[in-house]
Amino acid sequence: MVSQLHTNLLGSMLTCKAAMKTMIQQQRGSIVNVGSIIGLKGNSGQSVYSASKGGLVGFSRALAKEVARKKIRVNVVAPELIPRLVSVRGWGEGTEELVSV
Repeated sequence: MVSQLHTNLLGSMLTCKAAMKTMIQQQRGSIVNVGSIIGLKGNSGQSVYSASKGGLVGFSRALAKEVARKKIRVNVVAPELIPRLVSVRGWGEGTEELVSV
């Protein structure tokens, strides 16, 4: 649980902090954090993941307000699972299955 919060939330926060030093000096910049639709809608069995990605959305919104006057933009993209048809090697020629990537 803690490792997931460290990776998804704290890791992004510390990366933003490090990048902000240069951006503030330059009076411009752009940060794009990678969230998830799960952080916005939630999903059964993924409460910690959902909390970490939802927290990233809140952090990004607050940071955007804090640094806007310095001409620094902060955004979050929130992709969701996209099912697609892919070939699976080793299962016979032409074998395909539906997977989420």
